[in-house]
Amino acid sequence: MDKTWMRCTDTSSDVYLKGVDNFLQFAFQNSEVEGEISCPCTKCNNVSNGSRDEVKEHLILFGIVKGYTRWLQHGEFAPKKKIINQDAEGKAQGEPSQKKQKERDDDMFEMIYDAAGPEIMDDSSGVKLQQGDASEPTSKFFKLLEDASQQLYPGCDTFSKLSLIVELFQIKCLHGLSDKATDSILKLIKRALPSGETLPESFYGAKKMIQNLGLRYEKIHACENDCMLFWKKNAKAESCLVCGESRWKSVEGQTTDGAIQGKNENKVPRKVLRYFPLKPRLQRLFVSSEIASDMTWHHDQRLKDGVLRHPADSEAWKHFDTTNPGFSRDPRNVRLGLASDGVNPFGNLSVSHSTWPVIITVYNLPPWMCMKQPYCYLSLLIPGPKAPGNDIDVYLELLIDELRELWYYGVDTFDASRKQNFCMRATLLWTINDFPAYANLSG
Repeated sequence: MDKTWMRCTDTSSDVYLKGVDNFLQFAFQNSEVEGEISCPCTKCNNVSNGSRDEVKEHLILFGIVKGYTRWLQHGEFAPKKKIINQDAEGKAQGEPSQKKQKERDDDMFEMIYDAAGPEIMDDSSGVKLQQGDASEPTSKFFKLLEDASQQLYPGCDTFSKLSLIVELFQIKCLHGLSDKATDSILKLIKRALPSGETLPESFYGAKKMIQNLGLRYEKIHACENDCMLFWKKNAKAESCLVCGESRWKSVEGQTTDGAIQGKNENKVPRKVLRYFPLKPRLQRLFVSSEIASDMTWHHDQRLKDGVLRHPADSEAWKHFDTTNPGFSRDPRNVRLGLASDGVNPFGNLSVSHSTWPVIITVYNLPPWMCMKQPYCYLSLLIPGPKAPGNDIDVYLELLIDELRELWYYGVDTFDASRKQNFCMRATLLWTINDFPAYANLSG
């Protein structure tokens, strides 16, 4: 859609008024709440909802938020919400399967978008490639797009190559299937499909195909009593250097130090921390020219009128900029928030269990994006069954180590919006917790 009207300074001009009418027509067609949409005027800033007349009045009186050129709050880049049913036009015969395929394709592309970042959907839910100077992460991204667009076999209108593999992995995870069982199922599916099928030859090949989604993580063994991590110089230790507890579980035929008596089996660690590296996730934000532009919204497009609408308007943000001019000189440097608390993942209150996820949030983005799920990253998954308490610092050591690297040295990153590489740095500005978790994080 034409959005040049958004740059008009005269909100009573014919160009601006016509643009407002076109925007309202588009927004209400894609509205999730009947008769209401979020108001994008400079006063409401997509926080408050209003009727058509109320939103129109606000847009004329206060103007539209500067920089809100991607109408994420009003249905843009979400084609799966509106699928036209053409049964009434006499095209009903093939439509149900086509609609199902469209929804499935949209889900695949949206999954790739969430994992990799780039804008990949146009108004017809097709793929919009912007290859440019493709680095290794972007070349993997384009390979995923290719697999998501490739039919499972010639004429297949229900699955793509990628969608079947993803659903197979979901079944494996939900029902605890072994790798061997999944491999056998995959080979059976290949035999059942007609000639020309595109599935990989084995489960190993399927894992290689979807690993480009970038959802890998590191497994770090930990002391059962939360004393230390078996990491770096202690990676080969067999027992805790603080309490002396063995690193390994004791099973039948196995000694306390993990040695197998008469068997050649893998050792089983007592406790495993999952760590999701932060640097590649932040680098992915700059793979898309649109999102790379949004990463400087707090500096280039934020309305600076003294009203607190975004963390960048706060005194803490301004104080940080004043005391760290080298960091604040480049608005692409990333400001982060950290949140953590204990959860019971089993949904059973009769079972005492506390797993602690640690979430990282990106605050460079505009307010209608920074708290959305794609930009809230799981960084650590601290296992239960008991809360780490004040020993949570043992597990945070990995994240702190990476944050120190991002602060002192940065990481080379390609900015798709400016078509150049730069040294991306990051800082942790805030933690968000209730008081018990705040006490633990404070030691």
